[in-house]
Amino acid sequence: RRSSDLRAFVIALQESDAHWGALFGDEVFYDLNYSDLFTRILLGVKSKVTLSLLFCAAAALLSAFLDALTVTAVVIAVCTGFYGIYHKVASGKTFQQKHDHGDDTTVEELHREDLRRFRSFLRSLLMHAAVGTALGGVCTLVGEPQNLLIANKAGWEFGEFFLRMAPITLPVLVMGFFTCAFQIGRASCRERV
Repeated sequence: RRSSDLRAFVIALQESDAHWGALFGDEVFYDLNYSDLFTRILLGVKSKVTLSLLFCAAAALLSAFLDALTVTAVVIAVCTGFYGIYHKVASGKTFQQKHDHGDDTTVEELHREDLRRFRSFLRSLLMHAAVGTALGGVCTLVGEPQNLLIANKAGWEFGEFFLRMAPITLPVLVMGFFTCAFQIGRASCRERV
């Protein structure tokens, strides 16, 4: 049953024919297509642990060069889009039919538990991406607004900021990834029991 649900979800996603960047109505997002990165990760990886770590790492990498809130907004849009499509499939609707993904009364009884687990899974992805934005944002001059203040007062340029802060920020980044992996592993073990 799960493989047919996943197949229906992917078909609905392909039928949507919508560009994720269009959710923002902003040409910059459309051209750079950051959300495509998260979409490809979500569809291509089968392990929840690996997927969560990849979301965390991708968010960290992007937030090193973009504002953390921008990256978080992209991840929220991707997760909301996936949830809407999954909810529509769980409700037995086709892509062309109007649907309110905030109303669970139309969800077929057979799919309610799967939908609950999918919500939990998306919350986990969002949290790991948010942690990733915090971890990556401190590594570079442009990642966080306070980094600009520090660099300005110290008279550092982009490269110098990275090199001087690397002895602190890179170990924090690595330990943050280890902490996320440990938490994901613990949650996975509890879920199996």
